[in-house]
Amino acid sequence: MEEAPDDAGLSDLLCISFARGTMITLATGAQMPIEMLSPCDRVLTRDHGGQPIRWIGRATLKAVCPFAPVVITAGTLGNSGDLIVSQHHRMFLYQRERIAGLPTSELLVQAKHLVDGERVFLREGGFVDFLSIVFDHHEIIYAEGIPAESLMVNDATVNRLPAELSADVKARFPGLRQVQHFGTEAGRQFLDAVGAEALFKLGGKRR
Repeated sequence: MEEAPDDAGLSDLLCISFARGTMITLATGAQMPIEMLSPCDRVLTRDHGGQPIRWIGRATLKAVCPFAPVVITAGTLGNSGDLIVSQHHRMFLYQRERIAGLPTSELLVQAKHLVDGERVFLREGGFVDFLSIVFDHHEIIYAEGIPAESLMVNDATVNRLPAELSADVKARFPGLRQVQHFGTEAGRQFLDAVGAEALFKLGGKRR
């Protein structure tokens, strides 16, 4: 079992990760555990159809403090099974009727902001295998049947990697200028005002 790098560079990059066992929807509509995916496999994206994976990052970390995963229990957001992700991983939620004060109907919500201690909770203790997927663009993909973001690669994230890994990623992504997917980042103040229940209802609607 691999420990996180001493400088935590890989840990920083993998802040947008799925846990081992997460079922990812392929371009064919079939689902596959994330750990069985390989570069060039085509994954279904919300906006660009089937897209090939360009890189997969992996790290085994102690599941404590910022690296304790968030468990979104089955059905909470319409997910078919428990969805286990890193705390900063953002879920994609769509509002059929836009909530006042938000510029778009599309919301990106960090998993940690959904924690209510019951349907969504932090799982601390032991180790967790985290995997991240990179495409040519920042994409919304389907994990356990619901939309969530891929890892966005840019200079800020790559420069925190250990030198050898950073060189590898830079060679694969010479532009390093991925732009965030269209959508509104739902901040803590807004989420407190709206309440988790409203977000769970948004996530539970199939589109």
